[in-house]
Amino acid sequence: IRITGNAQKGSALTKYTAYIIVGEDIKGKYELARRYSEFDALRTLLKERWPGCFIPSLPDKNLIKNSP
Repeated sequence: IRITGNAQKGSALTKYTAYIIVGEDIKGKYELARRYSEFDALRTLLKERWPGCFIPSLPDKNLIKNSP
């Protein structure tokens, strides 16, 4: 699984950044877009379900947005 870039989604009033994810599993290759908030929600869920396991922190939202 890799995050290959980002794209602006939504309309002029509801713009947001989506991160493009590509990967491959037993069903084949896939590409999808997810918002930062979805990564944050997944991390929170993983921490709740597996307390004591190391779950890496997410980079700061503004740091990701401003990366080349």
